[in-house]
Amino acid sequence: MIVRVWRGRTSMAKADAYKTFLSEMAHPDYGEADGNRGWMLLTRPAAETVEFMFVSFWDSMQALAQYTGGDPERPKYYAEDRAALLELPDRVEHFEVVDMRRRLRAPTGQWHPSALDPELPFGAPESGPSNSGKLPFAALTRR
Repeated sequence: MIVRVWRGRTSMAKADAYKTFLSEMAHPDYGEADGNRGWMLLTRPAAETVEFMFVSFWDSMQALAQYTGGDPERPKYYAEDRAALLELPDRVEHFEVVDMRRRLRAPTGQWHPSALDPELPFGAPESGPSNSGKLPFAALTRR
């Protein structure tokens, strides 16, 4: 499995609209792409900007090449990205997943609903009490 990491920044004033755009347009586009296994969108405020990190999971570099139109090293941008982002990074990072685990129980001991979703990129959930307390772990190697 390949992990693709893209980073970008927008102004505080445009951050909420940009999150909405990603949820309504970019995420469905990614989700419908052959070979896409899921994604995470991370944000954090930084001075007068908001940083975004989009982490997506792919079956292979070939699947990424098909999605991007040939060059998986270059980000795919929409007009909304160009309007919202302070700069357009010209490269993304790719990592190969060596090992990945996820926590299946919340700290309260209750099952988190997403733990039962076999469509998540981390595979089918394990069962049994030995899962309680496991922390998520992923070892990645740069491609």
